[in-house]
Amino acid sequence: MLTLTFLVKTVIDLYVMVLLLRIWMQWTRTDFYNPFSQFVVKITQPIVGPLRRIIPSLGPIDSASLLLAFLLMTIKYPLLLLNPGRRHLPQSVQPAVWPDFTG
Repeated sequence: MLTLTFLVKTVIDLYVMVLLLRIWMQWTRTDFYNPFSQFVVKITQPIVGPLRRIIPSLGPIDSASLLLAFLLMTIKYPLLLLNPGRRHLPQSVQPAVWPDFTG
């Protein structure tokens, strides 16, 4: 179960980092003909593209990407708490977030 926990945390964290990198690149007006910039856009476009139609940008900041990064970080810990071997969270967080009814 620790492998599943590691994979979920790693995938979500890496995707959030790429989303934040996309926001930073748009804010600094990076050249999007750069292969690395194209990679970042291709990785994030399938999810950010439909959100951008619904959520408008706030000046140079892409609010759809920012909202998606926030939602992914918010969803990460409840997903990890669904794992039966949830010993990866500090003891002080476990009772506050998810009561333990195991007896």
